[in-house]
Parts: sequence; C-alpha cells; structure tokens
Amino acid sequence: MCYVLAFAAAAAAISGASAYSSSKTAKAQAKYQSAVARNNKQVAVWQADDALARGRETERQHRQRVGQLTGLQTVSLAGQGVDVTTGSSVDLLADTAAAAEFDAQTIRANTEREAFSFQTQANNFEADARLLTSTADNINPFLNSGLAAGQSFASSSAGGGVSSSWFASNTGTSSNFKN
Repeated sequence: MCYVLAFAAAAAAISGASAYSSSKTAKAQAKYQSAVARNNKQVAVWQADDALARGRETERQHRQRVGQLTGLQTVSLAGQGVDVTTGSSVDLLADTAAAAEFDAQTIRANTEREAFSFQTQANNFEADARLLTSTADNINPFLNSGLAAGQSFASSSAGGGVSSSWFASNTGTSSNFKN
C-alpha cells in the first residue's frame, strides 16, 4: 500500500507541476496578446489620424485647383468680352463652385468614413486587450496546479482507496466510491 501511495503522490506532483507550467504559459501568452492588441490599437489610431490629415490636404488641394479653374474661367470669359458679373457667365461660375463644393464634401465624407473605420478598429483592439488582460489576471498557476494534483491523486487507485477507507471508517458503512 505504501508504494501505491508513493506512486499516487508522485503522479499527483507531476500532474500539479504540469498544470502549473501550462497555467504560467497561458498567463504569459494572454499578457503578450494583450500587449500586441494595445500596439495594434495605437497603430489604428495613427492610421485614423493619418487618414484625416491626408483628407484635409486632398480637400485643400481640390479647393485650390477649383480656385484656379474659376480664375481661368473668369479670365477667359472677360478676354472674350463677356461681362462676368451678369447672365450665363455668373451661372457658369456658380455651377463650377457648386460642383466643386459637392466634390469637396465628398472628399471630406470619404475621409471621415476611412478615419471612423480605423477608430473602430482601435476600439476593438482595446476591447481585445482588456479581455486578454482580464483572462491573464484570472489564471492562477498555483491554484490550477493544486487542483490538478488533487484530482490526480483522488482519481488514482490509492486516492480512491483512501477515500473509500475514510468514508467507511467515518460513516460506519462501506462505499463503492471509485473513480
């Protein structure tokens, strides 16, 4: 019986050590993945900022080109002897300005959608990071190793024999308790 108990204790110790090692690895992996998610969040924030900056510059350049076009139209009309303050020349310049403003608003809206997509990614990465941090915080290698060792010992024939003997001696009845 002594050898059986020693064997069961050794198996429980090995099981506990294995569970401890596995738990430490899982905890470290969750912490690492959390850090990666936080880095990815920062990259997404930078991408959102970059999208907004690029969009503002694209809109500025567009408005500058439209200003040049409007000036060219005005000079061209005036060079042909057309009064640029009345009639169809005013309509032409107004149509150019309206189309240009529509295009500028489209550039702005597309920029905002692109930035929003990156901001949403950043929020999702932050949520992932928090979940992984919580997961890492909830992994307890010592508890897991103790539970694994206890389960290993209890499920061994020695552990089951000890449990049955204890049950019989404390209740006055026999038990068919075996795992």
